[in-house]
Amino acid sequence: MPHKVLEKNWFHLPQPWTISICGYISMSRIIQRGSFNVDLCDAVMRLWTYLDRRMYEYYVKYGEIHKPWRHFLPATFAESVIQQQDYLNSDKV
Repeated sequence: MPHKVLEKNWFHLPQPWTISICGYISMSRIIQRGSFNVDLCDAVMRLWTYLDRRMYEYYVKYGEIHKPWRHFLPATFAESVIQQQDYLNSDKV
């Protein structure tokens, strides 16, 4: 794959806090069986949350009301608990 493609951000999620992951990181962690880091796990959790919300919006369009029952916690939450940080006042949780 060309270096220019790998240098670009493959994930850029601005809300609720910014996560930017370049192609090199994505490729080494996902495609080449590397280990996930906290930012990559947070990006996956946000993707799942987004897809969940889209699914529920789809049902509302057809008159079916379902309350979401899945709530994905970001990996930064677990990291802050393990490090005994004040996660209640964190902007990332």
